Amino acid sequence: MYQSGNYYTVNNWQSILTRLPVSSFDVFHRFDYHKLFTRIERAECEAFVFESGDTIIILPYLKRSIDEHLPHFGIKGLFDITSVYGFSGVAGSNFDESQLTDFFHAFHNYCREARIVSSFIRLHPTLNSFLASSLPSVTEANRIVIVPVDDGLENITKRFKHGVRKGIRKATAKGVSIRRMDKVPIDLFQSIYSETMERNGATSFYRFSNQFFEELNMVDEIQTTYFAYLGALPVSVEIVLRSQDYWHSFLGGTLSGFRESCANTLLKYKIIEDAGNAGAKAFILGGGVSPGDGIHKYKQSFNPVEDVAFNIQCNVHLDDCYEALIDDYATRQGDKAIQSRRFQRYLQG
Repeated sequence: MYQSGNYYTVNNWQSILTRLPVSSFDVFHRFDYHKLFTRIERAECEAFVFESGDTIIILPYLKRSIDEHLPHFGIKGLFDITSVYGFSGVAGSNFDESQLTDFFHAFHNYCREARIVSSFIRLHPTLNSFLASSLPSVTEANRIVIVPVDDGLENITKRFKHGVRKGIRKATAKGVSIRRMDKVPIDLFQSIYSETMERNGATSFYRFSNQFFEELNMVDEIQTTYFAYLGALPVSVEIVLRSQDYWHSFLGGTLSGFRESCANTLLKYKIIEDAGNAGAKAFILGGGVSPGDGIHKYKQSFNPVEDVAFNIQCNVHLDDCYEALIDDYATRQGDKAIQSRRFQRYLQG
């Protein structure tokens, strides 16, 4: 492990989070959530930490061996860093902008020393909203929708577009009912989710295996699965990830023949109601594939005025190695290489 002054790295940081105010981190910062993605990314969990007095700053991530992913590559002993799926970024307490600037400078030095070529960080849309203006290499990747749930269901409903209120009435009139489950019923969930991913032409990134959901079910108190039933038939589903302040629309779908039932609209309404009753601040719906697409507009209908930036941070720590990896990718992919401008595209294909 690494240590330099008040900066250090750890492979399990759950005990650090227990020393932070619960309002200063989210479900995506948890160590056990990161563990879910180690097999998918062929990575190990790590966090870069600063501690001094009552100040704590922590950046959790996944560290990947480029040797393992690209065994043919000529330069050995290299790594890179990526985020888990969701909104993570930094968490912490009692720090100011100057300390945060110093933190990322120290993180860059650590990455260079540890032979980490690049880092890709998905930033939390509320806890890290200030980073867009205070740090370099932060760019807006998408727009996402947040529904505040702490001011009463009547006020929340007033912010809905007319189509949402109409959809709730329609689904209720059709007899749609909502059921909640503490664990993901995997086969039932996959029967709806997989059909939705096929219909939308989703990439393999979104095709989660049964093993992933088995492991998710072993993580305590972070998720509820909501199903919308039309009679005895489940037609829409959504996994919600939860922390004290934030509930997140994680994965879900609706059977193609039942979208007109507005079952998903009633389902989201019930999630919003439950989140408010549980004392959460917001239900974060996420966005679409790109700003303004159909999925994004549907989510906007639940709160047209709360559309915020989803920011990412892309940093190169070893310039020569990064350029060599991009050149290697271009050689391997040929004409296909121009189809991807992803920051860490060297691990594609």
